[in-house]
Amino acid sequence: MTMVTKEDFLAEGRVRYGRANPERIESELYELIIAKDWSAWSAKEEFKDDRANWGCGGEVVSARRVTEFPPVWTFQRFGMSRTELSDGRIVFTGGEHEDYYDPDFCIYNDVIVRHPDGRHEFFFYKLWDFPPTDFHSATLVGEEIIVVGSLSYQDLRRIGETQVYALDTTSFAMRKVRTSGAAPGWISRHYADPVGDSVVLWGGEIFGASGKLVSNQEIFELDLKSCLWRKRAIGDEALFPVSSSDYLLHKTPRYGCANPERVTNPFWLEMARRNWPPKQARLHFGDFLPPEPQVERPKFGSPEYPLGEDKEAEAKRNEAILAYVLACQVAGPRENKVWTALRDEMAVVRRADGSVFSIAGQLKAYGAEALDEWSYNDIIIRCPDGAVEIYAYRLEDFPTAWALCAMEAEGAIWIFASGLKSEAGPLMAILRLDPETMAMTRIWEEPPVRVITSSETTTLEQGRIVFATSFEPGPEPRVSFDPRELSWRLEP
Repeated sequence: MTMVTKEDFLAEGRVRYGRANPERIESELYELIIAKDWSAWSAKEEFKDDRANWGCGGEVVSARRVTEFPPVWTFQRFGMSRTELSDGRIVFTGGEHEDYYDPDFCIYNDVIVRHPDGRHEFFFYKLWDFPPTDFHSATLVGEEIIVVGSLSYQDLRRIGETQVYALDTTSFAMRKVRTSGAAPGWISRHYADPVGDSVVLWGGEIFGASGKLVSNQEIFELDLKSCLWRKRAIGDEALFPVSSSDYLLHKTPRYGCANPERVTNPFWLEMARRNWPPKQARLHFGDFLPPEPQVERPKFGSPEYPLGEDKEAEAKRNEAILAYVLACQVAGPRENKVWTALRDEMAVVRRADGSVFSIAGQLKAYGAEALDEWSYNDIIIRCPDGAVEIYAYRLEDFPTAWALCAMEAEGAIWIFASGLKSEAGPLMAILRLDPETMAMTRIWEEPPVRVITSSETTTLEQGRIVFATSFEPGPEPRVSFDPRELSWRLEP
């Protein structure tokens, strides 16, 4: 990468609107900001630019983008959509950086295309061709990405209307879609799926005449041929081919009753095909639980969350974050939870035959899916022909764990799980999965020292599975496991 200078930053580092539909940009500065994962503040620090955008009195209005010193451009954003194309490109649209009190708060109206080789293309738009958009949905239909909804700046919200744009993935021109019918209104933070020639919306929040956001508990369909909105019935099997009775019977996550138990219930299988989060399934079936408690985030610069690099300030910030996380923990009893294939910390093995094994994972007890916190010990197989298989296991055959990784070697898939959720026994489980029978065998040979069970640091070298013993760079020893001899050794 060519050296980026301060002059480059001063010339193109600030957010601006495009001059065409689209205006294509090539920028080594933006590439650097993405590669370094710089926030707007970090970029200003790097290039020693102390000019701040304090215009508009901190209001959430679009004029903040056109002050003397507009916000600094960054890829660190909330509410930005990510859409994968069949050729391997990934399209990122809009989003916002920071909250209204930050001088670099910005709602974006650009499109960023990441190519398989890692390079990026940047597309800017005029305000009237594509307004600042965040917390929208982006649904691929044919060669277009249908962008629905936005929270946006307060002065750009249009009560009663629903913002819809179509992005051409060949030219990256943006087209406004004019719709009619029973639209949801000014909606954001919703789910969207393609269904035939339509886009269907679940959940989200609608900005109403009262000036407040209200939860959406209806299902809306936009027919892309007629551009007509209509409402769909709760639990409509044409949208999700599982009956309400099957949902109620099978919605709850559970452990298996054999080694393995092949799961045949239609709800789990369809959830795995769709990759739906629990909340979307709840919305579809009208399974509304009490709202999560409104927990106020720690405010930067407050006595509870002081600024500064000294240890006392850092300790107070850590204490405030921990208190916030604990306040968000609203997980309920198991019978109220909903099974999902969309999880954190899953181990993934991609096999030579094209099948993908997604192993275990968990939902954590905070965030958008906090009500459905669960530690899984099942395996989901996605076959090249689109078929899905799910296998569940007894806890004694496949214990749940905080961290795990998996590697294929010697005709088997080896699973290494640490931080086991049990009160007694070893802290690590080594499991051999037979990919033909899907039976799990426990290996009782533990490593000589603690190892990091992470896919990011585990490698296969000359038939041995090699683990790091520390995340820190340096001369820390590595440890390897021999899947033929079922033995460990310290690596030189």
